Amino acid sequence: GTIYPENVPLLIHNCDFCLDRRDQKDELLCVKSCPSGALSLKKSDIKLDENTFLVGDNIIVHSIHWNREKA
Repeated sequence: GTIYPENVPLLIHNCDFCLDRRDQKDELLCVKSCPSGALSLKKSDIKLDENTFLVGDNIIVHSIHWNREKA
């Protein structure tokens, strides 16, 4: 199954990572409204654990890879 680029819609992403609102006490709207709790705001000076990656200057991603042999 090849995904052809012409079949993937082009989307505009307007997230600015709330760079001007990070010091506010209120939780960010995207974090507050995420139904699965997958988003959080944390300091970037933390030690990156296994399967945790720094993407650019403002995003840390934690990814759990499923492994059939370990299931």
